[in-house]
Amino acid sequence: MKKAVVCCIIAISLLLNTDGNVFGGAEIAKASSISTYKTTANINMRKGASIKSSRILVVPKGKKVIYISKKRTKNGTWYKMKYKNKKGWLNGQYIKVVKTIKSVKHENTPNAAKVKTTKENIAIHPLIIAHRGGANHLASEHSLLAYKQAVDKKADYIEIDLRLTKDNQLIAMHDETVDRTTNGTGKVSDYTLQQLKQLSLGDGQKIPSLEEIFARFRKTTKYYIETRKVDGKTVMEGELLKLIHQYGLERQVIIQSYSQDSLKRVKSLDPNISLILLLVGDAVKNVNINAVKQYAIGVGPYAKLIDKSFVDRMHQAHLKVHAWFDHSNEKELIHKTLQYGVDGVFTDYLDDIQKMIKK
Repeated sequence: MKKAVVCCIIAISLLLNTDGNVFGGAEIAKASSISTYKTTANINMRKGASIKSSRILVVPKGKKVIYISKKRTKNGTWYKMKYKNKKGWLNGQYIKVVKTIKSVKHENTPNAAKVKTTKENIAIHPLIIAHRGGANHLASEHSLLAYKQAVDKKADYIEIDLRLTKDNQLIAMHDETVDRTTNGTGKVSDYTLQQLKQLSLGDGQKIPSLEEIFARFRKTTKYYIETRKVDGKTVMEGELLKLIHQYGLERQVIIQSYSQDSLKRVKSLDPNISLILLLVGDAVKNVNINAVKQYAIGVGPYAKLIDKSFVDRMHQAHLKVHAWFDHSNEKELIHKTLQYGVDGVFTDYLDDIQKMIKK
């Protein structure tokens, strides 16, 4: 076979068995433009005492990688890349760039690439979003205690469902009423914030306002916030954006909603905020991709209603997929959903999913 040009190789550990989720490039640390992969080869990569099956991504000289976003954590800087497979350009998952090996010649055959093993690897994983705090079996949903546990367990985002009080304050609560989660009864909208503070969540925690959550955790975590219409009107978005700007969290938030009007309202107030359209029922199969792309970066479908072809279709349109579950079916569906190559998952079981991804 004809020798290929000098290439750059990046070794990465595939934590999820998803098709095409491999990245690389001549200048991946800069990650400044698009790259395609040339060939792959299986190797052994040593990390400590364990050996993991990995792949090599070989990219022709002069090609580069584009990154969509990056985040800095205690474990280093992670990049979200754009890559190409047989079905077109796709948005990938976060990877950690550890080492780039340059100037390695190879032949255009799958097993011809030669590299040295390294002591480090590059991890790939979906965003882990703590559903209503993600510690619902340990603490009351949407409580400060639940959020603290999620932050301590290093969830990528904590999810906050918003409701508006009688005196127009934003609080963290999923239901329209306080009946299920507190010792009170009635609609949230019939209470002032001060009145809601007299109620108790299941373990004695108080209902937190959105500002309390921001003030408590600030930039130590990221926030995945759900908006909704109030009496058919988009009225909570202005106060939400005010608080986001007040705490300097513009780059720390994703806003999701079933309401396209709500998302478009946010877009008009701040076009730089990342938005996700929630999908359930017939909206999953009938989603208007071109319409969604006008204002959102992706979709949040009910995991039970999707398959790999749905995820691939969204990725082809450069849309992210953040899947959510019912509490009762998450454990049944999570592994299969991860294998579809979704970009994020909501979870009530942070410990379980983190162990699963590490495996």
